[in-house]
Amino acid sequence: MTFVDDALERMRAEGVAVLSEPIVAGEGPLEGCRVVYVLDPGRVRVELVEPPARHPALERKPGENSFSTATSASPRM
Repeated sequence: MTFVDDALERMRAEGVAVLSEPIVAGEGPLEGCRVVYVLDPGRVRVELVEPPARHPALERKPGENSFSTATSASPRM
């Protein structure tokens, strides 16, 4: 059982509204990730994302973000 499967099982048991079954994203930054949508108690849509074991986002070095590996100077005050 995976994170998404386990989370869905527990959420369904609690009566959470599940908007979709898990899908595997086929392109973009979530390519290869399992994704599912649910509604929280305030009726806000929540996306649960489970990356595959070897997803590039998991291999970044500390301090890098998903948008750029360049660093910028801190603004002066």
